[in-house]
Amino acid sequence: MLTDMAATRSAILDAIETLSGDVHSDDEVVFFFSGHGMNGYSYEGDQWQNGEFTYYFAQKGIGDGEANIHDYDGDHRLSEPKQVTAEEAFDYAKANCHMDKPVIADDFTNDLLP
Repeated sequence: MLTDMAATRSAILDAIETLSGDVHSDDEVVFFFSGHGMNGYSYEGDQWQNGEFTYYFAQKGIGDGEANIHDYDGDHRLSEPKQVTAEEAFDYAKANCHMDKPVIADDFTNDLLP
């Protein structure tokens, strides 16, 4: 995991290149990037162990499976990390963040934006 000053453009590209050699056709890969925009702020604190959005999106939403709202495999169990979609995790984080106001904005087509 690359964080803070270690997450340079070069280091991120190197990590993606390294990862591409280790991934198989049945593997699942999550690439998570959280930026603060041109003038944005990230609310961080000891209670989250990182930023508020990262805590709710990555740790609680995906890692702990708390964002899973659909029983995709029909086993009548929720909170399964492998079944959390990025959209569910984002919605979970947005609903639980009290300080951060997360938005999705980019120039990509056919992604999370409506």
